[in-house]
Amino acid sequence: MDRKFITPTEAISLLKNGDYVHTFRNSAEILVGCDIKRENLIERLNANPDKIEIAGETARQMNHAIVLDDGNYLFIENDKEKLDIFDPM
Repeated sequence: MDRKFITPTEAISLLKNGDYVHTFRNSAEILVGCDIKRENLIERLNANPDKIEIAGETARQMNHAIVLDDGNYLFIENDKEKLDIFDPM
């Protein structure tokens, strides 16, 4: 599967609605999740415009298909319907 990089604007348009967005990182053998304020997450996405992509099937099934590579992959909750329209599988 080819990697699909997206812009911060595209990533922001795919975020789940709400003041906070759920994220997780794969740390060793466990997933560590937390909610991040939407405005802070948007700042992080805009600060890393060349490091955002759409993840593969497993992350899509978990509705965390937006990935930010900020030195350690951050999987970001997406809106399933928006993602399916933007990037049909």
